Amino acid sequence: MSYKDDLLCKNIVSTSRPLQLIHLDLFGQTRTMSINGKRYRLVKMDDYSRWTWVIFLNHKDESFDIFFKFCKLVLNEKGVCVTSLEVIMGENLKMTSFQLFCEENGTPQNFSYIIELNLTSE
Repeated sequence: MSYKDDLLCKNIVSTSRPLQLIHLDLFGQTRTMSINGKRYRLVKMDDYSRWTWVIFLNHKDESFDIFFKFCKLVLNEKGVCVTSLEVIMGENLKMTSFQLFCEENGTPQNFSYIIELNLTSE
């Protein structure tokens, strides 16, 4: 299956609630800068609702902090945990912070497949 096939719409929702599975894609450095001069993009999509967020970054190393803050925000505001993470372009997200986060939460470290997250409120 090609990357283009991943982008095709699917008619079946594979989750039972919003924010259960988040798809992440980090890409850049792009030729076109954002208004603020940022060249990297982090795209987050909720599998259930298809709600999509696009975050503009100065550098790809910022992606973990954005992801971590998002998980905490969802937990605090909605009372639900992001339990699965699918990384579409895993090579860009194979950073030490993500690996440590996955280890601390008992999550497999294979970023090319679905990653199970075990987040609890503090």
